[in-house]
Amino acid sequence: MTTTIHQHPTTGTKAIITHALLRTWPLVLALMISACAGTSQTWQPQPDITTAESAFAKGQYQQAARAWQKEALEANAESASGLRVRAADAWLLAGKPNNAQDELRWLDRETLSRSDQSRLDLVLADLALRSGRPDEAETLLRQARQGLPSSSSKRYEALYSRLMQQLASPGSRDIGAAAKLSDAMRFYDPDRAVELVHSLESVSSSELAIRAENPRGDRNLTGWLDLTRVIREYLVVPEGVAEAVSDWKARQPYHLLTEQQALETWLSYRQLFSPPRKVAVLLPQTGRLQAAGDAIRDGIMSAYLENSGGSEIQFFTTGDDEQSAIAAYFNALDAGADLIIGPLRKESVEAMLSLAGMATPMLALNDLPEGFVAPSVLAGQVSALSLSQDDEARAIAEHAAGAGYQRAMVLASEDAWGERMAYAFEAEFLQDERQIIAAARYLPSQNDHSSDLERILKIDESKARKQRLQNTLQMTLEFEPVRRQDIDVIFLAANRPRQG
Repeated sequence: MTTTIHQHPTTGTKAIITHALLRTWPLVLALMISACAGTSQTWQPQPDITTAESAFAKGQYQQAARAWQKEALEANAESASGLRVRAADAWLLAGKPNNAQDELRWLDRETLSRSDQSRLDLVLADLALRSGRPDEAETLLRQARQGLPSSSSKRYEALYSRLMQQLASPGSRDIGAAAKLSDAMRFYDPDRAVELVHSLESVSSSELAIRAENPRGDRNLTGWLDLTRVIREYLVVPEGVAEAVSDWKARQPYHLLTEQQALETWLSYRQLFSPPRKVAVLLPQTGRLQAAGDAIRDGIMSAYLENSGGSEIQFFTTGDDEQSAIAAYFNALDAGADLIIGPLRKESVEAMLSLAGMATPMLALNDLPEGFVAPSVLAGQVSALSLSQDDEARAIAEHAAGAGYQRAMVLASEDAWGERMAYAFEAEFLQDERQIIAAARYLPSQNDHSSDLERILKIDESKARKQRLQNTLQMTLEFEPVRRQDIDVIFLAANRPRQG
C-alpha cells in the first residue's frame, strides 16, 4: 500500500491519503458535499443556477441576489444600477433587509430605466413597511404604479395588502386624520393647531418619534408629529419647554409654525388639562393576579417618582371577586380621589362601570364591556388599557405579518400559559400562506436550553455532518456550525425574565 501527502492550497492542511482511499474517493467526495453546510472549507460547491432570472422564478432568492450582484460588478455603469435594484429586491424576498439596504448604497438612480425606477420604489416601500412607516410606503407605491412592469404586479399587490393592514391600525388611522388637518392648514390657526395635536392623543410617543424622523414624509406633517411629542413631554412640568420648542424649530425649519406659535400651541393645549389632585390605583395584592398587580404598581411608582406632576397617589387593594373591587372603589372616593386607575380583572371593571351614579374619571386596566357607552357626566373620561397577554401575542403576530415575515418559529414554555401564548400567536399568524416552520416547548424549571435550541435550529445536524466527515477523512477540520436558514422571525413566549 502506498501513500501520497496532499496539502490544501488555501489552508495548508496536510492529509495522508492511501491508494485504497483514492479508490473510494467518490464516496468521500459525496460525504464532503453533504457536510459542506456545516464546515468552513473553501471547496463548498455552488448551486448550478444558469441565470438570476430562473433562480428568482424558482423562489431561490439568495442565489438570484448573488448572481445579480456578480453581474453588476461586471456590467457598465448604465446597467449596473438596474441589476443592483433586482439584487436588493431578491434579498428582501429572502428575508435579508440589511443586505438589500447595503446593495442600494451602490446604485445611481439617474441611470435607471423607468421600469427599474418602479422596481426600486417597490423595494423602498417594502423597507418602509418593515420599519412601520406606512405613510411613506403609500407614497412610494403610488409612484411605482406609473411604470410598473407586468412581472412586478404580484409584488406590488402583496406590498399593497401589507400597506392596508398597517394603515388599519389605530395609530395609523389617527395619523391619517392628522395628515388631512395638516394639508388643510395653509397658515397658523390656533384652534386648528390644538385640534391637530388632540387628534394624535392615541398615538404612542415612540411611534410619533419614528414617524417624525421619516426623511420622505411630508415636512409639515412630520413637524406636527415632532411638536406633539414635545408638547407631551412638557405637559405636566413646564420647565425647559422654551428650549425644547427652540430645538424643535431647529429640526423643523420649514414648518409653517414659528417658534412663538409652537409655544402658543403648547400653552393652549396645556390649558385644556389639569393634573388630578388625588389618584387612586386599584390593584390585587393577593390571589392569582398578585404578580401582575405588583409589576404594575412598581411601574406606576417609578413614573410617579420621576415626575409626580403635583398629584398625590394612593393604592387600594382588590381581590379575586367583584365585590372587593367595588369596596376599594368606594374607599378611594372616601379618600377624595378624582381619578381611578384600575381595576385589573375584567369582571371587576364591568361591575364598577355598572354602578349607578358613577362620576369619577377612570382608566380601566382591562377591556371595557362590549358596547359600553359612558354616561354623559363621564363622556370622554372613561378609557381602557388592555393588559391582556393574549392580545399582545396576537399584536406581535400582526406586526410580524405586516413587516412581511412569512416563516416563523415558535418557542413557548411547556405549561398552560405557554400553550395559550403559542396558540394566540399562531392563530393570528397563519393566514395568507404564512407558515410555522418549527415549534418547540421548554421546561420553565430548567435554565439551560442549549440542547433544545441546537435541535430546533438544526445546529446539531450541522455538527453531526462535520463529525462524519472528520471520521471519514481521519483529520481535524476547521468548523463553524450553521443554523437553518428557512426562518425569518422567532416568537418567544416567556413569563419570567430569566427564561426570556
